[in-house]
Amino acid sequence: MAFSAKHISIEDTGFFAPVVKDYVGADKALRSFYDHEVSISGVKAAIEKRAGFKFDRQLLSNVLTAQYQKVEVHAEVQKNLSLLTHENTFTVCTAHQPNIFTGHLYFVYKILHAIRLADELSKSITGKNFVPVFYMGSEDADLEELGSIEIDGKAYQWHTDQKGAVGRMKVDKALISLIDEISLQVSVQPFGAEVVNVLRDAYRLNETIEESTFRLINEMFGRFGLVVL
Repeated sequence: MAFSAKHISIEDTGFFAPVVKDYVGADKALRSFYDHEVSISGVKAAIEKRAGFKFDRQLLSNVLTAQYQKVEVHAEVQKNLSLLTHENTFTVCTAHQPNIFTGHLYFVYKILHAIRLADELSKSITGKNFVPVFYMGSEDADLEELGSIEIDGKAYQWHTDQKGAVGRMKVDKALISLIDEISLQVSVQPFGAEVVNVLRDAYRLNETIEESTFRLINEMFGRFGLVVL
């Protein structure tokens, strides 16, 4: 698919608060609020500090591997799960709640940023491995937010009587019907049919939202080595 790309600065996007721009721009007024600079030298300093924190890497790898028993394990994910046992491996982490169908677009942006950053650091810092990791905030109970999505200006909302943490809620007939409704709008778009098929496979009746989101993220980003927990 043909496309063009243009790089613009964070300042020019108009999407970020002044404190974010000041942080990225290394404004001295913020320096006392964080340990490491937003730079390769800052990452190296963070690595040196983190290297002193010892933990059972094999146990970590084993537990994460066990979580992948119900899904296809992409070769890059398997490689990264193995790399986690090495002392010279570090993670680039991002996190979000399990919004249905990923929710807002920044859900995807955050993951792509972690993947790209891990790749760039692996190339830039000799002798170190970097694994992109997504942490799912399944305990969030804000169903109004997590159960909604907007597509081309049209809002969709999952209506269910379930209470508590959204990650522990079960996929019900109402959510399956919502996928059916969305498919009428999405399936006519380029790659729309593929998107709908991915959603149908990810969200299975009576499985939890946490399990469904895990499957969805793995299908979307597993080929890039993203580890989900």
